[in-house]
Amino acid sequence: MNGVGDVQKAIDFMENNLMNDICIDDVSKHIHTSKDYFQRIFFIVTGCAIGEYIRNRRLALAAQDLLFTKLKIIDISYKYMYESPESFTKAFSRLYGYPPSHVRTHKVIPEYFYPFTIQTIIKGGFNLKKHYWINPLECSFNNFLLLERFQISMLFRDGYWLREAETNVIKERKQKMGIALNANPSVLWYLQYRCPECAYIIKEIAENAPKDQNEKQIREAEIYVMTDSDYITYTAPEVMSGYTDALKNWDKECLFKMADFSGKTVLDVGSGSGRLAFAAAEKAMWVYASEPVGMMREFMRDKIIKENITNVRVLDGFYEALPFPDNTFDIVMHGHVFDIDDDTESAEAIRVCKPGGWLLDCPLERDDDGEGKRQVIK
Repeated sequence: MNGVGDVQKAIDFMENNLMNDICIDDVSKHIHTSKDYFQRIFFIVTGCAIGEYIRNRRLALAAQDLLFTKLKIIDISYKYMYESPESFTKAFSRLYGYPPSHVRTHKVIPEYFYPFTIQTIIKGGFNLKKHYWINPLECSFNNFLLLERFQISMLFRDGYWLREAETNVIKERKQKMGIALNANPSVLWYLQYRCPECAYIIKEIAENAPKDQNEKQIREAEIYVMTDSDYITYTAPEVMSGYTDALKNWDKECLFKMADFSGKTVLDVGSGSGRLAFAAAEKAMWVYASEPVGMMREFMRDKIIKENITNVRVLDGFYEALPFPDNTFDIVMHGHVFDIDDDTESAEAIRVCKPGGWLLDCPLERDDDGEGKRQVIK
């Protein structure tokens, strides 16, 4: 994936296909990268989930049709790829607070959700820490020795590593990665051994990289790689959890506004360092924190012991394959791990949630009431 340029390319593709039946797989294939990696990068760059962006843009255009055309609501719903007028009305009401009929009857003009345009602005000088979850200048390249197999696979199996038509950015990334790997043979060996399906890619990157680099060039390459990848974030949870302003300033009351947690059994999907899980534990009966990264799980377990928290359990799990029986939880929550309104992405969450329970999406930036929630009807 070619950084910000590919994000804009993906946005253009989505904009050109808002009235076609597209999904995240289609968008990621268009820019030759994996779905999981693209979802993560898109959210880092835009602060918005892919499914949320497509939905909001379709609803914005639908609102214009309600105001300025004579199309029937049923025709507008099908035009913007909703399965029925009922599902269209539900999505529209969730975004704007009133149904489509209200726009047409009272000529209310909803706030318009404009298409994203990516602009790159670089500001330098002593403020590097403000732009990263953790500061790569303070990290050792040996942090890559803490990556797990699925992380290495996500890092190296994206299409741009071996793409034939290379841009200058891709060439630079491969060179920097190769320089850093050759200067750290233990990391080079570990990545190939730990993730054998990517060994041939890693080996080729290292073999084709410039040789005879001095210490300054090597360190520049290491910092470039660690800045380019957010994976080292997950090797230092104790730094991440207390470092960023976003985490320190997050108000747990925005979570409590979304649902009543009292006496509930709750699942936190992609729990990370436990922001949502430990907040919910103050009111819930039980909270299960599902997190695929071992370092994060260990961090949460240490916090449980240190603070004598008795109602939180931590375990491994991906959102696509949650290790729980059907109808287990009253609330399934997460912070932009998947799109709760996409039935495919939220299938596992729906499966493990009780009928009448709630799916909640509570990212760092949300401080409103009523958004990001979906009641499970079975």
